[in-house]
Amino acid sequence: MLPIPTDTESTSCVIGLDPGTVKLGVCRIEFKVDTFEILRISAFTLDGDKLPSSEWLGRIYGDRARRVSALAYYLEQYFKDEEPFGVASESPFYNQKRPNAYGALMEVICALRESVKKYTIH
Repeated sequence: MLPIPTDTESTSCVIGLDPGTVKLGVCRIEFKVDTFEILRISAFTLDGDKLPSSEWLGRIYGDRARRVSALAYYLEQYFKDEEPFGVASESPFYNQKRPNAYGALMEVICALRESVKKYTIH
């Protein structure tokens, strides 16, 4: 469990993620630390195909790896800018009709986990 932000901070935020290999949903909730009153909620969708990415990474490992890397890098920068109190992500589910989707979503989850680790270390 994360510690509640200090008394010197009046507001904080949490970030929620809806992972995908192409589209990734992001929600930010800002709240008052002392009362947990929600001050602002914002949401947006990242498109991995439209983010700056490494062309050579795509040539060597494929478009999915290129997109996932671009999404992870963007989120790492976003976390540094927003300084969230916590980050939560939807878990991928296994669908018997589309078993390959689970593996792809796990790649995204692993990349997001690395982005959070890099944020917490900085």
